[in-house]
Amino acid sequence: MNTASQKSIDCPQVLVVGMSRTGTDSMKKALELLYEQPSYHMSVVLNRPSHFKFWSDLAFGSISPETANWQAIFQGFAATTDMPSAYYFDYLMKAFPDAKIVLTLRDEQEWLASYLRLMQAVRSFRFVRFLPPLNRLWPFGMQMSKVIFGENYIDNQGFNQLALLEGYRKHNARVRQLVPAERLLEFNVQQGWEPLCKFLDVEVPSASFPHRNSGVGGPTKIIANALTRLSSLPVLLAVVGLLLIIVLLRSL
Repeated sequence: MNTASQKSIDCPQVLVVGMSRTGTDSMKKALELLYEQPSYHMSVVLNRPSHFKFWSDLAFGSISPETANWQAIFQGFAATTDMPSAYYFDYLMKAFPDAKIVLTLRDEQEWLASYLRLMQAVRSFRFVRFLPPLNRLWPFGMQMSKVIFGENYIDNQGFNQLALLEGYRKHNARVRQLVPAERLLEFNVQQGWEPLCKFLDVEVPSASFPHRNSGVGGPTKIIANALTRLSSLPVLLAVVGLLLIIVLLRSL
């Protein structure tokens, strides 16, 4: 086996195409440990205004995935993880034909419960969505949810759990249908390093496999980090902090 960090990397070597809340943040950290270069994640999108605009334009149809400059977006990243990049995996696997593809999975009901906590944490801020930075993040998040789960994923009664679960199943089925078997690993982060490193043909590191954003507080931390990255308004952050405390207490 090779040491991943010994390779010269100018484009993604690994495409992690599992849905959000399937261990994508853990995979980001794990692949950064293996390749010693950054992995692409939604957190990167929030840190780069030009990237945020790119994904928003893509979600709203202002630009086409067929003509997108994927090489420019992912230049310098050893791997891609998380939404929104995972949704466009069929374009990425063509843009990076040598990249290996990992479909992160977890038990359907566990995923649904975790995803609902994330969505409910987001929805707690709907009354202040017209304030920055939510006035940028909110429309993008709503549109991506419609793209992934369909127009009926939410209604006056709340989130349509059947639509969310069907979106999860359809995404995974599409990956299995379009990705050649020899290029694909189906992986649960609870399996740890061994199957992942064997698939990637790299040595198993001495460090423990990272497990991040787990537990009921994970979604709250995600929203807090997103708002912090997008905002430069201290007063708003103070208000957001108070709201996050309320959300966290309600989720316990």
